[in-house]
Amino acid sequence: MGWLFLALVLAVFAGLFYVIRERRAQQLDEEHAREAAFLMDMRGSTGDGGAPAADWVRQTPAPHAEAPAAPLVPEGQGRPYLDRRHALVFRWLRTSLPDHEVLPRASLRRVVGRERVEKDMMLDFALCNPALEVVAVVDLDLGEHATAAFDFKREALEAVGVKYARWNPERLPGREALLAWISA
Repeated sequence: MGWLFLALVLAVFAGLFYVIRERRAQQLDEEHAREAAFLMDMRGSTGDGGAPAADWVRQTPAPHAEAPAAPLVPEGQGRPYLDRRHALVFRWLRTSLPDHEVLPRASLRRVVGRERVEKDMMLDFALCNPALEVVAVVDLDLGEHATAAFDFKREALEAVGVKYARWNPERLPGREALLAWISA
């Protein structure tokens, strides 16, 4: 009789653990969706899958342009969403790929699906077509030696048909090479 009671208690705890884990995963997915929606609103996208507003694209400086004299966020007002290197690559991707959406700080679980990856990993940039389907992912190689993590990301993304690249932010490919890679 004691074994039956112990088995019942363990089953209840296992069920609670599973429910809590799934609820937390759902909350994380909702947070990522809100973050992506916020970025789209900040960019001025119409949300209908159309091309981005031409004014915004014209205001985005090229990556080789001089950095603005004033900081993007006044001192004491919080820290910028992207560091300098990521912001430059983001602007370069936006100007080089006007027909694509560029989402910084994407989630591997959101791209490949929760069931394929247990632990989430951050992707530097997710490149989406106008229908917001991820077609490619770019990670910046900042001299990190976590090649196993990069290999895992590459394998998981290739399994769902998403291209993966790891670039040094100091030596980005040319615009033609980028267009050839993403359209291949």
